[in-house]
Amino acid sequence: MSGPDDRTGAGRRDDDDIGRLLRASGARREPSSEQRARIHAALLTTFAQLPEAGVAAGEPTDPVARAARPAVVGLRSGPLAHRGNLPGNLPGYLPGKARLLRFAIAAGLLVALTAGLMGWLQPAMQRAMGPSPAIARVSFTNGTSWVDDRPAQADLALRSRAQVRTAADANLELRLVNGALLRLAGDTRVVLTRPDRIELQTGRLYVDANVPTAAIQVVTDQGTVTDLGTQFEVEVAPTALTVLVRDGRVVLESKRTRLTAGARAGIGEALRIDSSGNVARRPLAANDEHWQWLSGARPPYVLERGTLHDFLAWSAAESGLTLRYQTEAVRRAAVQTHTSGNIDGMKMETAIDSVLATTRLRRKPAARNELLIEFADGD
Repeated sequence: MSGPDDRTGAGRRDDDDIGRLLRASGARREPSSEQRARIHAALLTTFAQLPEAGVAAGEPTDPVARAARPAVVGLRSGPLAHRGNLPGNLPGYLPGKARLLRFAIAAGLLVALTAGLMGWLQPAMQRAMGPSPAIARVSFTNGTSWVDDRPAQADLALRSRAQVRTAADANLELRLVNGALLRLAGDTRVVLTRPDRIELQTGRLYVDANVPTAAIQVVTDQGTVTDLGTQFEVEVAPTALTVLVRDGRVVLESKRTRLTAGARAGIGEALRIDSSGNVARRPLAANDEHWQWLSGARPPYVLERGTLHDFLAWSAAESGLTLRYQTEAVRRAAVQTHTSGNIDGMKMETAIDSVLATTRLRRKPAARNELLIEFADGD
């Protein structure tokens, strides 16, 4: 016959882990007498509504009829039969029901104690598991912004359910773990539920989701916007929801309707739905001046970190243009050319021309939505 110490190594390790967890949870207060009284009263009320236990076949169940019958002491028939006298302090109750009362109280106390124990253990379990992984980081801040009521600073990690807000004159950029970028204009509030789900409460949010990742959803009170590999903006105002697509396509779903908006050949679309459900659409160029606010919400580009191709690809994306090279040889030259210098404070058009002036390449006149690059000497 095995004793209490005849346990496997795994069993002893489990007990040790539970012991450490209980010690980490710390001392907890006992339930107050008022709480105990409320639990007891609730159990008695529930018990009073249960059917009688141990009633013999053919015996009346009506309380008045049963009260008129003499009390019976001894053996009763049926599956709950037993012997014994009625408790002196519970006249009229059958032994079966008295036993059921004790069982109900014990079960209720067990449930209450289990719930209390889990509530006590939860903080310790969270400490043992450690903090949840970061789902985003602050990559740039301009002005005053907050993350969970703390000042936002570059490289600050954001975890699930992080609340982010910007002051009226501030801009903020976040990089999600899936590679997507978020830019917040002034007076904006968002909650980062997951890397692919952002709750926009108020203000203006820009999403650059041109990365191989799951579709990103921007959830608002007026509807949900789902990207399909896009650059787009969502603006929440008291009377309307506006979605502006710069590249790709999005789906807007609300309680009343399901709409799509997209961009093609450098011409995007602005979609507005007001509180009455009225829908308005208009074209919006990918390089329209509306997008200029984004320049104040991005970190400075460091030329020393990459090649000419890296810079041209970045500047095209920031300008809403499509990068094209005149020939494959031009593309190879851009990939092999390293850049240096400083373009801080320059407009994008000026920055592109200034960087190209130090290389063998130049910008060739092209369609309004293209950034076309060729050799400066015509080779």
